[in-house]
Amino acid sequence: ILSFSKSANDLAKKAFNREIEEMDSILDFIMSSDRSSFLQHIQKAFSGEVITLEKEVKFDKFTIWTEASFFPVYNSANEVIAVTYNSIDISKRKKEEQKVIKQNEKLKNIAWNQSHIVRRHVANILGLCNHINDQENLAGEDLAKYISYLFQSAQELDRIVHEIVSHT
Repeated sequence: ILSFSKSANDLAKKAFNREIEEMDSILDFIMSSDRSSFLQHIQKAFSGEVITLEKEVKFDKFTIWTEASFFPVYNSANEVIAVTYNSIDISKRKKEEQKVIKQNEKLKNIAWNQSHIVRRHVANILGLCNHINDQENLAGEDLAKYISYLFQSAQELDRIVHEIVSHT
C-alpha cells in the first residue's frame, strides 16, 4: 500500500481492528475468502485490463457492498508497472435498489391480480348484466337469483380490491 484515504483507514479499523500504514500488504485488508478473486483481478489489471465490479463483502461483524476498481498503471514506455485499487461503499445504494426490487415485485403482483383475479369477477358481473339484458321477461325468483349472483361477485371484487390496497 502506497497511499490510502481516511475512509479506507476507518474501514480497516472497524473491520480488522488496525490502521493502515504505508507499505502494508493490501492482502492484510482483504478477507481471506475474497483473496483469490482479488488476486485474479490484480493479475488481469497487470495484463492491462480495467476491472470494475460490485461485491458484497462480509466482515466478521458486519457486511457492506462495495464498488471496486482495478486500474493498470503505465510507465513512459507504456508498460504496466503497478495497479491502482479503489473501492467505495455502495451499501446505501444497494439498500435502495433492494427497496425498488421489492416494490417492483409488489407491482407485478398487483398487475397479476388485476389481470387475472379482478378481471374474472368483472367478467362475471358483465356476463350476468348481459344475460339480464337479454331476458325480456325476467322477474321474481329468476331476477332475484341473478341479482344475488351480481351481489356476490361485487362483494368478492370489493374484497380483492381491499386486499390489493393493503399490500401497497
